[in-house]
Amino acid sequence: MRPAQSGASERGKSTRSALDIILLLGASILVITLLMAGFLLSEKLKFGQFWVWGTMMGPVTFFPFTRGLRSIWRQRGFVYYYVGWFAVHVGVVYAAAARLPILIALVPVAVELFLGFTLAYWLFAKPPERTGR
Repeated sequence: MRPAQSGASERGKSTRSALDIILLLGASILVITLLMAGFLLSEKLKFGQFWVWGTMMGPVTFFPFTRGLRSIWRQRGFVYYYVGWFAVHVGVVYAAAARLPILIALVPVAVELFLGFTLAYWLFAKPPERTGR
């Protein structure tokens, strides 16, 4: 390999890793912001802080489902989907917590989690259909 080629590939690798770090920091800031907003909303709308922690547990339960699929976390599309779904999940849980009794509020949350898991499976984890004999 010529030196010019190795330098170009190293620059591309550093650019990619810098972008990955920026995306990771952005996702971390989003999670922190959602947590802070959740606690502020729980004080303003007078619902328990249990809901804030419960909101965070929904997306966290996704990790055990994808443990055997480490390659899925390397797909940028999946990471974008996951962060977007996390924001939707937070909104659904807070809306349900603010307006419904706890047992009834679990119904829309369960439906939202089912739809989120199912859509993620269809988009990213479903094995391709085999064609041929």
